[in-house]
Amino acid sequence: MDDTIEAFLAWAEARRWSVRRHPSDAVLPAVILSRYPQAPESYRWFLRTVALLVTPDEAGWFNCKADFDGASDAAFKWNELETMSLQAAADDESWTRSVMRFWDTHLPIVLSVKGGYAFYAIDVGNGAVVRGDEPEFEEVGVVAASFPEFLTFIMAGQIKM
Repeated sequence: MDDTIEAFLAWAEARRWSVRRHPSDAVLPAVILSRYPQAPESYRWFLRTVALLVTPDEAGWFNCKADFDGASDAAFKWNELETMSLQAAADDESWTRSVMRFWDTHLPIVLSVKGGYAFYAIDVGNGAVVRGDEPEFEEVGVVAASFPEFLTFIMAGQIKM
């Protein structure tokens, strides 16, 4: 169990986020195991524990197991922004390869439509959490050194959701 994640879930519930837990430890989604095998254990624990986590205004949400499994009824797929970037790259092979390299190493953990498309992702190379937004999703900045630190910054008001 991760104490920071538990504290964050309690914090989110107290602020009227939609929070739903899995009834028991869930199996990790296949895409996490295959495409993102270096995903940090803290986020893996989150995926096995949290079934739904959405901001009160429903403009921001954490990608959870159902999103990665394709079983979510969300309007946006977990890799929606990657798909948009690949469509923008069209027939430019170099740009397409660059987009694919980026998303192969950046696991999208939060999507937002508040004020435009934005996301937070874990850089699976170093565990840092980055933020990107439209129109150049692959131009990101580091916002936290780890997933637990990211949650701590949200609770402290240093990252607005």
